[in-house]
Amino acid sequence: YKILIAGVDSVAVAQVSGLLNMAATMEGRLGYTPGAYALSGEGETVISPCVISDGFIENPDDYETDLILGLDLAAAANASTLTTLPSTKTNVVVNRGMISTTTPSPLFLNQVQDKLSPRSGGGVMESGKMEEQDRLIEEIDSSIRSDNILYLDAGYLAERIMGDQQMSHLFILGFAYQAGLLPVKVSSLEEAIHQDGGVAAQEMVSALEWGRIYYLSPHMALEEIEADHWSKKDPKERTISKLKMERPSAIPEFEKILSEIKVEDRGLKILLYPRIADLILYQDSLYAREYVRSVMSVMGREKEVVKDRLDLTMAVARSLFKLMAYKDEYEAARLHLTRANRERIASVFGKEAKVFWCIRPPWSKNKSLLGGWFMPVLSILASLRWMRRYRINPFGSSPIRRMEQDLPSWYREVIDTLILELHQGNYPLAVRIASSPDKISGYGMVKIASIKEVISEVERDLSFLNGEDLSDIEPLYEEASAN
Repeated sequence: YKILIAGVDSVAVAQVSGLLNMAATMEGRLGYTPGAYALSGEGETVISPCVISDGFIENPDDYETDLILGLDLAAAANASTLTTLPSTKTNVVVNRGMISTTTPSPLFLNQVQDKLSPRSGGGVMESGKMEEQDRLIEEIDSSIRSDNILYLDAGYLAERIMGDQQMSHLFILGFAYQAGLLPVKVSSLEEAIHQDGGVAAQEMVSALEWGRIYYLSPHMALEEIEADHWSKKDPKERTISKLKMERPSAIPEFEKILSEIKVEDRGLKILLYPRIADLILYQDSLYAREYVRSVMSVMGREKEVVKDRLDLTMAVARSLFKLMAYKDEYEAARLHLTRANRERIASVFGKEAKVFWCIRPPWSKNKSLLGGWFMPVLSILASLRWMRRYRINPFGSSPIRRMEQDLPSWYREVIDTLILELHQGNYPLAVRIASSPDKISGYGMVKIASIKEVISEVERDLSFLNGEDLSDIEPLYEEASAN
């Protein structure tokens, strides 16, 4: 079963592909993802094939495409034109919206015009955007048989229901699952999310569930929109609700940090606020302030150079957080003790379930199976997170931990170079460089190799940063990428 994931956000595309691969592996099947690639001459469209099979996979190109997951309308239109797609067989699930806007399409507005509240922000879409959406939908319909296509406004629905458009790709994944178009179990998908999603895992599972609900009962989802719980959906209040569950004492520090910065863009608030709170939980408020200072300095410079754009700021907000919140032993202990994790275990195995931990101490080559008595040890370990800052850290001597500790300062130096050299001509390249840490993945030696590859790529890209205009250096950049 071959799935083609198409989008403009390479991180979202890679995450969906990785989750499907991991879910298949959990079920004892083969999941194969050769990697994502950009369509030449098709703007920023990123394609990632994913093949799931019960037998050996020799060449994924030999398989016909069973499903296109279009995380963005323009990307789906580009993917639907690929010559390897048999129109009579391929199913398509398409986000009718485009990633650059949260405005719902006119088709969606017509469907729910009586249900949307006055504060929905729907309004009248610009005629240019309407024409572009109509053109792209016609392009998809002409490439694929129309009765095989399912459209939904995933970005708009995800923001209205969950308060976060960044979860729209999980919303689409849940919708496709409930439509019977994914060859994996939902339990496997949820477990893959918990293994891969880190601090955002619970929100990702919620987005998956809402996608399923919307397929089964659109009216239920629309009623949630109609209820207009805007106070509940406010990024600040949603983040405070999370802190109340995990550590109420952190709320004053979180509010104090927010009082020291000025963020007007709602999308940036949705991205930034939970990460500030997570870094307070991860380490402390000083650590969170280091993060905020870096992001705010980028935002200030970006506003000077490029009007009405926050691509660079958002890329830095995502990437720097990822590097600062790496999952070491202290963080693993904290996540095991969170209320969300306890509730997940209870929901699957019951409240009386016995929990065991399989641990390999740093001084041993073998793992030990430890029972409930180990929970106080985890609590102590989580409380010792302050040791990360000092050489006495017993877990900080391994090559991977030393590298992880050095990455945030290295990335800040990269950021300093970007904002110093930033101008309109190299702005797209700067965004690409700032997003590079998204490619870091894996554990142990695999992660070390991934880090080295990203550092090498960033150093190469920085050498192109001083080009007077990106169009002048793009051929050189493409040649370097090919080599």
